[in-house]
Amino acid sequence: MEPKYRNTTFQVSNVLTYLLDHNPTWAIPEIQRPFVWDAKKVRSLIASMFLGFPVGSVMIWKGQGVRARLIGQKKSAEGEVDLVIDGQQRLTSIKILFEGRTVTTEKGEKIIRIQFNPLVGPCDGSFEVLKAAKPKPGWAIVSDVFSAKSITDYTAKYKKENKTLSQEQKRFAEESLIELSKLTNYSIGCIEIFANVDIDEAAEIFVRINSTGTPLKQGDFIMTLLELGNSTIKTNIQNFGDKIRASNHARVFQPKSGDILSSLVSYTMREATGKKVYDLLKGKTGKGVIDKNVRDENMATLAKGVGHICDIRNWEEFMEGVTAAGMAHSNLIISETALNAAYSIYTMMAKKTKPSKKETRQRAIGRWLFFCTITNRYTSHTDSVTRKDVNAFYAEKTGECIAKAIDALIDTELNDAYWQNADFKDLQDELLTMALSQQKAPVLFSKVLTVHECLKSSKPSEPKLEIHHLFPTDFMDSLPGGQRRIPEHTNITPNKAPISANENSTIKSKGPKTYVPILKRDFTAEEWSKQCQTYALPPNWENMDFDDFASARAKLLPGVIRKSLDALRTS
Repeated sequence: MEPKYRNTTFQVSNVLTYLLDHNPTWAIPEIQRPFVWDAKKVRSLIASMFLGFPVGSVMIWKGQGVRARLIGQKKSAEGEVDLVIDGQQRLTSIKILFEGRTVTTEKGEKIIRIQFNPLVGPCDGSFEVLKAAKPKPGWAIVSDVFSAKSITDYTAKYKKENKTLSQEQKRFAEESLIELSKLTNYSIGCIEIFANVDIDEAAEIFVRINSTGTPLKQGDFIMTLLELGNSTIKTNIQNFGDKIRASNHARVFQPKSGDILSSLVSYTMREATGKKVYDLLKGKTGKGVIDKNVRDENMATLAKGVGHICDIRNWEEFMEGVTAAGMAHSNLIISETALNAAYSIYTMMAKKTKPSKKETRQRAIGRWLFFCTITNRYTSHTDSVTRKDVNAFYAEKTGECIAKAIDALIDTELNDAYWQNADFKDLQDELLTMALSQQKAPVLFSKVLTVHECLKSSKPSEPKLEIHHLFPTDFMDSLPGGQRRIPEHTNITPNKAPISANENSTIKSKGPKTYVPILKRDFTAEEWSKQCQTYALPPNWENMDFDDFASARAKLLPGVIRKSLDALRTS
């Protein structure tokens, strides 16, 4: 049997020539997501290379005539190229480190600079992310070292700019910089799939090598299959992603191409993305035989449903239901897999004979996601859970029947006995915030702000609410004798609540006996009592012993959560 691939290595200097802007040898399929690594990961890469550790292999598929783009850029690659189907992030980071390149990300152009300390021996701390305009005294910008005409020129410049260093320090720094410059000879592992290997064999190689990889990796490769097998599906998914990023709901969730593909696969095939879907798109039958007709039929099945999944009206209606259920900020999305599956279920409700009304669909899917968060339904065995759920709801005859089935399933699993025995000491912190958001509850200690509006007006990276300990960690750690509690004991859900930054600055490390009288002085007794009930805070809680408070609040929290779940009921 002829070999299908080879394991080889390439020095960094060679890799950089393969990634040239003009007539590159390597490029990435246009459908692959842009560069997503943060500066810390780029720093870790150069540190690992300098210390002589492996940094993983890249995977190349030679001579494939598909549309491709330059590594780290939006620009299309000209001519026939070899496709990088795994390793884009590492290769882009190498261009950043060795060429000082600006790279394209989902949020626009990005500059990452790493600085190197040549005055210490080789260690992980030799490299830091450079956030200022200039490096620290005695440090060097990594890309400047490699872009200099020669290492001799650079070390001479370094010594001139660091005149205060002793001769011994300059000698040591020069040796360190020379060692850094030798990284152009560092060997990168490469799995090179030969050009005569067809799409099915290439997919088999990829999935076998990445069999323990993340679903996203497999989703990325399935997108490559679509590029080669049905580019219309790929184009629809990409255009849909662009519309979502321009919508008002992008601050809550911006699905990647792999996420949209997951929803499409669940909707059309009642499956989860992963090896089984890759088998379906290959046309593999139950006996393991590849049947091109089966492959074409499965591609046609995806194509038939892509228009419905990629309808921006469906997405916006779906996200309205998600935010109305309390998930009004990206920090509250516990499981993207749950959201992907939920969107496919929502589109089923809209497409079935006698589709359910929009409000019914939104309430049903909001309640479903709330239920999934309570039960951690999509935190393990996600493929089998997705498969089970979408098949169960697909079997329902109408959209209204799906909504009723959701209510019935929730009522069965979260019955009265569940709520009576629920122990919410280890509850997801986000769930209480979701419930308070769904109820449009006021922010704790505020008479004006509501949790929902604070979440809606927050930027993805800058939430206006903070999860604060009601008995602050520093306060509990400072108490004498038997009253003292270590952070492990106080970092529990009954001791937490979402609070605005203003109130948080008042609390700091004070105990509730001190800060509560200050923060509640503008409330009437009735107003304060109502707010305590909303937050499951026992009467006179600020004067309670911590253990008594935590125990009492743990018993009250289920009532707050159940109130929101019941409010979303469709019948």
